[in-house]
Amino acid sequence: MADADRGAPKDLAPGPSGLRIEHLWALSAAGQAALLDVLLLLCGDAAVSRVPAVARHALAGADLLLLTTAGGVGADGLPRLRPIGMPEVLRKLAAVALARTVRAAATELVAPAQLGVGVSSACERLLLDVEAHLALHPEHAVVQLDYRNAFNLVSRAAARVMLSRALPLLTPYLDWVYGGGEVPTVYGWAPDTGAGAEAPPTDVDSDVGDGAEAAPLPPPPPARLALRAERGAQQGDPLGPLLHAAALQLLLQRLRAAHSDVLIRVIHDDVVGVGAPADLRSVLGAAAADGSAIDTELAPTKCISWSPSGAAAPEEWAGEWAAEGITQFFVPLGGPASVDAAVTRVVAEQGALVGTIGALPAEQLQSQLLLLRQCAGLRANYWLGALPLAAGARLAGAVDANARAVLGRLLFDARDSAATREAALERAALPTAMGGPGVGGRTQVAPVAALASWVDALRAGSAYSMALPAVADGLRALPVAAADGGPVTGPAGSSAVGGAAADAAGGGGATAGGGGGAADSGRGTTAAGNCGEVGPPLAAGTPAAGAAGGSGPSAAASARPGPARRAVGAGDGAAGASAPPSSLGSPGREGSASSPPPGSGVWFWGPKGVIQRPPHPSAVDLEPAPFAPPPAPHPPAPVAEVSAALALRRGLLELLDAQQAHAVAPASTGL
Repeated sequence: MADADRGAPKDLAPGPSGLRIEHLWALSAAGQAALLDVLLLLCGDAAVSRVPAVARHALAGADLLLLTTAGGVGADGLPRLRPIGMPEVLRKLAAVALARTVRAAATELVAPAQLGVGVSSACERLLLDVEAHLALHPEHAVVQLDYRNAFNLVSRAAARVMLSRALPLLTPYLDWVYGGGEVPTVYGWAPDTGAGAEAPPTDVDSDVGDGAEAAPLPPPPPARLALRAERGAQQGDPLGPLLHAAALQLLLQRLRAAHSDVLIRVIHDDVVGVGAPADLRSVLGAAAADGSAIDTELAPTKCISWSPSGAAAPEEWAGEWAAEGITQFFVPLGGPASVDAAVTRVVAEQGALVGTIGALPAEQLQSQLLLLRQCAGLRANYWLGALPLAAGARLAGAVDANARAVLGRLLFDARDSAATREAALERAALPTAMGGPGVGGRTQVAPVAALASWVDALRAGSAYSMALPAVADGLRALPVAAADGGPVTGPAGSSAVGGAAADAAGGGGATAGGGGGAADSGRGTTAAGNCGEVGPPLAAGTPAAGAAGGSGPSAAASARPGPARRAVGAGDGAAGASAPPSSLGSPGREGSASSPPPGSGVWFWGPKGVIQRPPHPSAVDLEPAPFAPPPAPHPPAPVAEVSAALALRRGLLELLDAQQAHAVAPASTGL
């Protein structure tokens, strides 16, 4: 209770009574103690037995603000609205305390299909799970199920039955908020009948004594509207998402039991199924039939499906069958052309946005800087965790270029030198916690963002996914290419990259962020050249190339040959290697006084020894390099896996290369 009170954000919207969290913070010590007693009362059985019905009804109410969303008017002729609920603060604090208490149990209750309760980075995990499944089963298709207004219409009775049995701690709250004598009320405002409304009548004489008239009274406030919220979870209720998920869980259990060959994943009311096209047709029919049991209505014509293999829609398919790809959680999911078109569209929208910010009047400089920090790249930040590396690098580079161009016009003129401009723009890319305004800087973090999402998904997916553990196992089995193109065996019979990938994906040992294991992946370039020179390109016939993809370097181009790499596969910290200083000025690992090895580039400690990487890439390295890979010194290793799975695995290795090229920190700092 105390954590919920102290952790509540300031400027929290008040409920119908107007009570704000700031009012509660202003209470004395005795008042704070009394507040905790009130919150405990609202969380227990006494809320039903001791609190008067009229008080319960008042506390269960909420203000409702209807905002018009993008898209204009719907097919029914009505504007598209997004309701924003604002419950009473006391009720909200009690619900937050209950939600924190049952979070772990609630997450386990609705797992593994429902990722919208108690799961961090849920959207990225779902997207990467679907991507891994489609890579292993390219003949499958993905479908999005669309339920009409599910959050506001789902059966409360079904949710209460589920939660009362599984999480009885929530029963008193559900009883007095949703199951009392009266249903909760939401309050709105009547349309403005126009200015000029007459002031209310008054008995006060308007003559102030000197012949002058007193100032007129202000017009009355707009009339309030009261609506009975009889179905669904109430907007603004902190326990509303759990209430909706509990009701939907009954539907998901039926779907998963009847269609065990179909992957079912959900975030709140966004239901995704992945399986054979014929199976998806039966899933669509079952979802429509079973949804009526929890008062949800499927909209088949709004359900969209896509097949990466280009398979046609099954017979009697009622929904849409996309040819190029779909959009899931505002992120493109489809073939390279579809993803590229989506990135192009977002880049154009972002360019128009920052251009509008830059066109504001000169006296609005402070507002322009704030808008650039808050708006110039928020969608890119989210997309970087789910896009392939090449597409993410392109998006990050374009968004950074647009932001830097506008920022340069705002802050500099002809008197500023090129060096001054560049130094200031680099400083501007730093986040506010590091002394910068946080404008730009996405190009450098693009590999880390993508790699972090994959590491998180691979680690968490071992508990609920079939495809993600298969990807992790494939990474563990990969050999490494040494400087001459031959294999390098790591400790305990595993290869160096296998150890790094296994540690990163499985959480057993070092993380990927400190260098990802052994020094030399030897896998060639990163996609789109985002990270510049990462060492010599991978020959098409090396064991790593054969295991990862069988076709040498992936992406559009190969990196320029760099200095000779030194493989460090020993698990004892590279017993025979010298201790190099890092580029941060550290004299090397403690206890080693050897001089650094020869050669240019950055040397730093990885979890299994010394890792060499070339210097930080420059802007020109973002362009594809014109050099072709050298001839294959070894025959390719036989691979008997589908090309989609190999391409996914190769892309993950490129992410590891790209992240390592930027990492200059001890492995103990983690990802």
